[in-house]
Amino acid sequence: MHDRIEILVDGSGNGHSVALFPGEEVFFSYERGASNNEAEFNAVILALENLPDNCHARIKTDSQVVVWHLSREERVRHPSFIRKRALVQDLIVQKNLKIDIQWIPRKQNHADRFLKHYIASLCGAAGNEPLYRRVRRSGSRPS
Repeated sequence: MHDRIEILVDGSGNGHSVALFPGEEVFFSYERGASNNEAEFNAVILALENLPDNCHARIKTDSQVVVWHLSREERVRHPSFIRKRALVQDLIVQKNLKIDIQWIPRKQNHADRFLKHYIASLCGAAGNEPLYRRVRRSGSRPS
């Protein structure tokens, strides 16, 4: 395994997620209708999807809900969280990753700055165009 990669992740209540890698390499995703917590989970998934195989990473988030659900063995009850937690676990195994999840205070999460600018850029000059009309996730699967 290589040196540990530090990644900041964040999600918004309007379904957008961001993963900020070293060197300000940024990945975004969107899930229509996702809650803030679901978007936070999606940000972790986005980070895992974009990590190279066989690496060690520390993923930092300001979501206590995500850290709690991913770092405990207790049973998750929310159906969406169950699916997302399973996807996280599958990606870790498939890519042979060593992952540490760490909670950080919101003011230390600089990924939110990238997410806010990205969302603002999607809203158009008036700032009132629905985001889901303008966002397409690269690599998304047809429904």
